[in-house]
Amino acid sequence: MVTTELQLNFLVPPPIDGVVLEAWTRSGFVDQRGGVSFGTLRGPDGTEHVHAVGWFQAVGPSPAGALDHFHSMGALPLGPESNVSLDTLLGMRSQAWSAADEKPANDEGFLRGPDFPVIHEFMNRNGTVHGGAITMMAGLAAKAAIPTPENFDLQSLRMVFLRPSTGPIATRARIRHAGRSLYIVDLELFSSRTTPGSTTSRASDTDMREDLDKAFESKPIAQAHAIFRPAR
Repeated sequence: MVTTELQLNFLVPPPIDGVVLEAWTRSGFVDQRGGVSFGTLRGPDGTEHVHAVGWFQAVGPSPAGALDHFHSMGALPLGPESNVSLDTLLGMRSQAWSAADEKPANDEGFLRGPDFPVIHEFMNRNGTVHGGAITMMAGLAAKAAIPTPENFDLQSLRMVFLRPSTGPIATRARIRHAGRSLYIVDLELFSSRTTPGSTTSRASDTDMREDLDKAFESKPIAQAHAIFRPAR
């Protein structure tokens, strides 16, 4: 199965003191065409930090070795190289498109956002970028659209996955609402189509940027809708 839609609701700020959150999931329903499931992230004291709803679509049997690949990726050691900020972990480039002292215009135009390279650890067994990684990219790109991102927390994020990505990802966003207590950001993600296993991730920033400029001529791989509230 593949994920077609994912809704995340962030109830309370995540802990920053090394507390481990537990993931709990349950199926809503499933049939031969797909299904829906629900999940939560809970702290040791039972506090629920995140609610999630995921819709899935059946696309046939998984490639040989897909489950083993999933387990091996999940078991990767978390060493010093992964003890970094999320934007660094995802290789986010060209982060900001708005000056910190400007209020973005509320119009229908999209503004170019951050780019993300290909990273092997975030690829599925079939050579496409994992939907979880795309979701994290969307959250980072949406927050980068806000002039003062340090003053706002992500309240909810809705993802719709339209087609798979095998290459670097480019983003563009538009501010639907900019207020003192609420920001609403629409986001589109595009990808340059590369051959799985290629060396695109080692391309220079300039080469990747020029390659991704052409990606906007195609259909987006995913769309996102993010809502932000004042930081607590």
